[in-house]
Amino acid sequence: MTHDPDHFERNFIGGDWVFTREGYDFDIYDPSDSRVIAAVPLSSRFDVARALAAAEAALPDWFRRPPADRLAVIRRAVALIETDIDGIATLEARDTGLPVARARAEIAMTLPRGGMAWQVPARPPGVVGQILSWSGPFAHACSRLLPALAEGGACVVNPSLRAPLSLVRLAECLQAAGLPAGVLNLVQGTGIDAGAALAAQAGLSELGFQGARRTGRSVARAAANNNTPIMSCFRDPVRTAVPADADLDTMIGGIAEGVLSHAARPGHGGQIVQVAPARVDDLVAGLTGIFDAVRYDTASEEPESIAPMIAEVFRDARRTLLDECRAAGVETLYTGPEPAARTARMGWFVPPVILRDDRQAIDIDGDQPFGPTVILRTA
Repeated sequence: MTHDPDHFERNFIGGDWVFTREGYDFDIYDPSDSRVIAAVPLSSRFDVARALAAAEAALPDWFRRPPADRLAVIRRAVALIETDIDGIATLEARDTGLPVARARAEIAMTLPRGGMAWQVPARPPGVVGQILSWSGPFAHACSRLLPALAEGGACVVNPSLRAPLSLVRLAECLQAAGLPAGVLNLVQGTGIDAGAALAAQAGLSELGFQGARRTGRSVARAAANNNTPIMSCFRDPVRTAVPADADLDTMIGGIAEGVLSHAARPGHGGQIVQVAPARVDDLVAGLTGIFDAVRYDTASEEPESIAPMIAEVFRDARRTLLDECRAAGVETLYTGPEPAARTARMGWFVPPVILRDDRQAIDIDGDQPFGPTVILRTA
């Protein structure tokens, strides 16, 4: 399947790749080196209304198709995704900073397997809206949208402005698989414009939201005005318990992998690790051995690379968070090597940090950018 880079600059509405009504766009940056990798459209409520109208028009014929025919389309799309999974993972890595291997694993794990025996409803499921965040958008979209399409629904999707590119590839795969025009519509733009407009649409049968809790509350209020059911997926902090009899090397490897691939991860990467006092020194030694060898110059390319923050504003916020932790009496056990000056200037990197917080003076908020931070607790 051929990918058209011009599609990044357009919305996918009614089966066509179209520019926005106003014609404004927004540069997308690779967080590892601040290079502009694409420009995407900034849509308005008019574009969202157009997408909803296209979905509503396509819905009846799509639902009337035999379920086996709908499933055949989805199977062809999944096959195209699997064929191009390396390209999609690379695109998502450049978009979010997540290492390619991790992005690929998440996508592969999300794709449906076997018979794809989704339930066939007795009536059309309607038009499903989906607002995505920058946290693993392709995998989340597949898990939410493919079943809805297989069941006969139509979809209008608003990807995050910070990580929209892989969703263009998803739309291309579905279009190439024979999905009828208007069944899937992709409307790019900011949450405050396109996302808010989608949440306020009266014609949705359901609205999915993935992102921060504060934004989720605003989306829920808008959806409630139209009695639209909302399915929310929030970022939760990662909490790990190290049992007294656990294989410490295995635990260290898992914790380090999560911390190094913190970009686009739950809790922005911060982990709270509960460990017995007798195992603290060995755990810290194992983690520091990995973190000391971390590489910034191969960001997103190798498993041992550290991911950048998704944007510079998050890097600045992370510094403030760590200052607040230290002011609260949290002990700093380790700070990793700083990136080279040019790497730090071009990419949004921060070194891994290990803190000890036996008094539980702080906690991780999944919506705050803790980045590559391990918080150990022994109490």
